[in-house]
Amino acid sequence: MNILILANHFNPGGISSYILNLGQGLAARAHKVYVASGGGAWLPRLKRYNLEHIYLPLRTKSIMSPKLFFACAVLGRILKEKKIDIMHSQTRISSVLALWVSRKTSIPFVYTAHGFLNPRWARRTFPCWGKLVIAISQPVKEHLLRNFGLGEDRIRLVHNGIDVKRNQKLVTRMRLKKDMD
Repeated sequence: MNILILANHFNPGGISSYILNLGQGLAARAHKVYVASGGGAWLPRLKRYNLEHIYLPLRTKSIMSPKLFFACAVLGRILKEKKIDIMHSQTRISSVLALWVSRKTSIPFVYTAHGFLNPRWARRTFPCWGKLVIAISQPVKEHLLRNFGLGEDRIRLVHNGIDVKRNQKLVTRMRLKKDMD
């Protein structure tokens, strides 16, 4: 399967770490993974994991930014060229883009809710959730159910994981703490 992960940028932080872990895991299962973003300081990390980066002008905080309209045209071409089967958006901006392109191409997308979203009028009136929504914790899942009225059938609870090999010290500390309790 060819998977395109969408994010505004690829700078240090939780979403970029999530994308690295997810991309590496999907690639290990023989999927071809592409990451589309506005670039950032962590781009060399993608190369380390053989994940291809595609530049999209997504460095904006506004769903009305002209950058999004340009990115929509570019993304449509990328989906055809790379024969993408599914898109996975990480932010509200990338979800709006994925929704527009999905409607034009019929390529589905999923969205990961990385935290609590302000239930603004625009988010409730113009939802951009995708076929499925991944909630990273039980409280986030409950927030989506309660504040946005998403159906239980559209939400999947998938806790963030860590790369045990890369984080051996952390895993050892967690085991020691558990043994002390």
